[in-house]
Amino acid sequence: MSFIVLPFFIQKKKKFIQVCEEIYRKGKKYHKVVGCYIKDEERKNNVFECIKDILKIPNLPEDSKSRLRKVVVTSIPELIHIDGTETANLVLEHFAEEHENILKQLEAFPNLQYQVISFSFSF
Repeated sequence: MSFIVLPFFIQKKKKFIQVCEEIYRKGKKYHKVVGCYIKDEERKNNVFECIKDILKIPNLPEDSKSRLRKVVVTSIPELIHIDGTETANLVLEHFAEEHENILKQLEAFPNLQYQVISFSFSF
C-alpha cells in the first residue's frame, strides 16, 4: 500500500512546486523562482538557464537583482552539486563581483571551494 502512496505524494510535491513557481513569476519574485527550480528534481538542471533568463528581463529592478544575487550566492553548494561547470560559468559571467562571498560561503565545504576555484581557472 505504501508503495502506491509514495508516487502520489511525489507527484503532488512536483505540482506544488510548479504552482509556486508560477505564482512567484507572476508576482515578480524571481529569486523564489530559482528556489523552485532547485527543489524540482526533474527540472533542477534548468536552473542555470532560468537564472540567465531572469537576468535578461528588461528593466529588472535593482532590488530584484540583489535578491537574485543573494539566492545564487547562498545556493552555491546546491548549484555545484547540480553542475559545477555551469555554476562556475554562471558566477564568472554574471556574478564575478561575488566571487569572494561565494568562496566564503563554501568554507565549510573545502572540496566544493576547490571545485569553484579550479572551474574558474579552466575558463
